[in-house]
Amino acid sequence: MERFDEVVARHYQEILNYVAWQVGNPEDAKDLTQAIFTKAYRAFGGFRGEASVRTWLYTIARNTIRDFFRRKKPTTSLEAHVETHGEPASPHVELPARTVRLQRALAALPEEFREVVMMFYFEGLSLAEIAEALSLPVGTVKSRLNRARRKLRDLILEMEHELP
Repeated sequence: MERFDEVVARHYQEILNYVAWQVGNPEDAKDLTQAIFTKAYRAFGGFRGEASVRTWLYTIARNTIRDFFRRKKPTTSLEAHVETHGEPASPHVELPARTVRLQRALAALPEEFREVVMMFYFEGLSLAEIAEALSLPVGTVKSRLNRARRKLRDLILEMEHELP
């Protein structure tokens, strides 16, 4: 089994990116990622290896994010930021309108769809890894991913037709 410092070195940026996409606020994302790795460190001795370390971390991340949203309404979500600023959460990056539309469409997806899209396309998890991290059957993950793709397509087409 890996040492915990190797786990952090290998997965920190990936988990931070996932959290940042979920919460939309870079400062909250850093704080939550720190909390995730603190929880993982405390539980690492009891980690039995039934899941991969990666999916185990995603499970901790997902639960931590849910707790965060239950406790506090985020001051800036990706959706709110895009709606008020018309651009992505990173203020130093100028992105094409197409990318902004994709971010808006992602923010508009129901959480259960956005979650699988983020894990599959942005984090590169396999369907089996996503199913394990979310405690869902692989068939449910496939279904959500397909429904999310259709919804994203419809949302993006809608946004393209709304352009002046």
